[in-house]
Amino acid sequence: MAETQPRSNSARRLSILQCALPPAALILVLLGRLPTPPSETDFSLWVRGLYHLRALLAVGLVPFFALVVGRRILRIRVGRVCGDPDPPLSLSLALGWGVLSLAMWFLGAVGTLTGLNPFSGWIAPVLFLVLLVYAARHADDVASAAVVRVRSAFGAANSPTGVLWALVLIVAVRYAIAALTPSFLYDVLEYHLPEVRHLLEEGSLRPIEGNSYSLMPQGVEMLFALGRLFEGGADAFAPKLVNVYLGLSTAALLVALLGRLGVSRAMRAVGALAFLAHWSAFDILRDAYADMATALYATAAVLCWVRARQEPNRLDPLLAAVFLGLALGCKYPVMGVAILPFFVVLVPLVPREALPGFLAQLNRPLRTAGVLVLLVVVFVVAYSPWLVRAWAIDRSLFPPLTVNVGYLGENSPALALRRFMAGAHRPEIFTAWHMGAFVKRLYALADPMPPVWPSRLWLALPCAAAIWILASVLAFGLHPRPDATRRGLAWFAIAGCFFWSSVPNASPRFLAPLIPLAIALGLSALPALGSFSDALRRIAQVGIFLWVVQLAGCQTMISFADGSIRAGVGTTPSRTVAARHMGPPVERFFDAVRRERVAAGPDARVLLLYEARAGAIDGPVVCSTVFDPCLLWEVLMSPDGTSPDGTSPDGTSADGSDVRGVLARLRERGIELIAVNEFELVRLLKTYPASEARQDPAFVDAVSRPGAGLYDPALWKFRLYYPPFYYSGLKGASEDATRERLKRLDRLLDVVRQRTVWESGNGALNLWVARIDPGEPASQTNSRTPEGPVRPEPSR
Repeated sequence: MAETQPRSNSARRLSILQCALPPAALILVLLGRLPTPPSETDFSLWVRGLYHLRALLAVGLVPFFALVVGRRILRIRVGRVCGDPDPPLSLSLALGWGVLSLAMWFLGAVGTLTGLNPFSGWIAPVLFLVLLVYAARHADDVASAAVVRVRSAFGAANSPTGVLWALVLIVAVRYAIAALTPSFLYDVLEYHLPEVRHLLEEGSLRPIEGNSYSLMPQGVEMLFALGRLFEGGADAFAPKLVNVYLGLSTAALLVALLGRLGVSRAMRAVGALAFLAHWSAFDILRDAYADMATALYATAAVLCWVRARQEPNRLDPLLAAVFLGLALGCKYPVMGVAILPFFVVLVPLVPREALPGFLAQLNRPLRTAGVLVLLVVVFVVAYSPWLVRAWAIDRSLFPPLTVNVGYLGENSPALALRRFMAGAHRPEIFTAWHMGAFVKRLYALADPMPPVWPSRLWLALPCAAAIWILASVLAFGLHPRPDATRRGLAWFAIAGCFFWSSVPNASPRFLAPLIPLAIALGLSALPALGSFSDALRRIAQVGIFLWVVQLAGCQTMISFADGSIRAGVGTTPSRTVAARHMGPPVERFFDAVRRERVAAGPDARVLLLYEARAGAIDGPVVCSTVFDPCLLWEVLMSPDGTSPDGTSPDGTSADGSDVRGVLARLRERGIELIAVNEFELVRLLKTYPASEARQDPAFVDAVSRPGAGLYDPALWKFRLYYPPFYYSGLKGASEDATRERLKRLDRLLDVVRQRTVWESGNGALNLWVARIDPGEPASQTNSRTPEGPVRPEPSR
């Protein structure tokens, strides 16, 4: 009887929770439909802080739904593959994220085939209510499991362990608050956010015009879009918040993995803190990148593999393959960093007991080959939605890195740019450069030094403790006598780093799938020090803890310094933070584009030239990335080599009919505004030069001379080597023809620039916005508002 009453009270509380969930969620959604305060007075900023709290809670429904859906799926029994009666919450959450992403893909596919937008009108609220009712029915099951997990983690925990988990909670809250600011990083505004907006506005899986990235899998962007549906309102914080929730889900998987490797409760909290404080994780969680989802799914696959080795279950190897398919649906680099190493290193170590009966009876070589084939098939099935989309839209398996079947033998700008993009991302395996890069880059797993130190005082703290991750990976990989599980995980991490080092200019973000594993290996290596000296083990634990706290503190200082924390709680205008990150001139440039687009009408389209951050502007925007032909360049060209109105391509007509014809064709495409960022073009010239540029002595001298910066006006004359323009002229055509088209472009921009409505520049380089009107000459009474000389800071 002593145990009956607590269970009754617990059941009563769970019943109350189950009844309160639907109305609470509906209130959040209704609040999300209210507009944010228009002014930025002190009072309205605090009111805005309440809206930020609403965004945190409303978007928090996404991981809750993911947890419920994933847990219900894992409990299903299919044939002889037994479901788990009490699956881990971390694995349930990871699987639920993937299921929600695929559900959004399915809705987008329906919209593509039918022409209806499943994310507009009454359809989205109905789908939300269905999901809400389903989640409410099973909320008690999830809550009961969560209570059990929390009690197991803290029931016998001492006070220091509680302090460690409190630090983890503080870091998590800091990330969530800092996410309540507009996105500002270049790649996010160029790739991820435009895809989210395109999906919700069009309700289609078709790619974005002039953005080859939208041909790639969009598994993470689907989750961003789902969060945006739940968020509503005027602010768009959902992508950054969903990214933070993905990071916290990855930390939960790491804790579960540490438990499987025998790490103590206290050090599991240190492991979660170490992951959230890792500088690569900090970089990813600052904005809406796609890399955190690859870390989530790769860690889930590793956890399933460890479970299969410790408690053989036929479901775990199959589930690992599913997670790998979901990971590839987020970003291509994970193929070499985690997927191939998993199949090569870990799959042969799957125990016989975790395999189907017909495979378990085979000898070792045949058994290994059989399990490889089985798991590859499951992996392909999990990734198949994106294969279907790629083939249906582009007739290519991995666009834009692979060539469209229709492009075979065709010399087109798009084909030339695809080849340029594939060449820029082609790995160099087993070359002298690769081996040197592998040795130099392996330390990135430990990442011992942040990129910017706010104070030299931090240097006095034990930075050297970071090498524990690297040392443990190497030790488990090379030591002859560790257990096979840890040794296999170490070689898996080393193989992933080996591939990552083979890609020129590979971002540290691509290594995210291996960071949780490396931390797990490092912490599981600490007990081995006790065989030498228990004092040495404790010193190592204290050193690791101080290092992690140091990193977390440094990152908190950065978040306060850049205004993210103040904007998140509503005491600083969000636009102030965005301007600080992008530079005031660039923010004023985007403000001018937003203002003029609204003035031009709701259907007016903006053509961004030398600028691809379309996510910074609401409404229809046309732009070109580094790897895409420019719309304006395509309009300038015509099949017979003449101008659009039939005049000579030398442009000698005195009345300007050539320019008026080009502008008329742009107006036919809905273009009303042209916004030009000449600073960005110069940066791109130096950052992404065409291969022919490296063979031009004048260009090499311009970029390599002492004092040459990213915005050096001397690079302006080398626009021929900006990839979209150079390759749109085609290498097979004469260089004189390409230069002639550049002259036509200059004449066009000279005419359009006389219609500027906003301008900010510094001599040869300028930012400006102009309205186009092909029927009228340049007006001498335009609304141009020039600004003084400026030089914006680098965007990325």
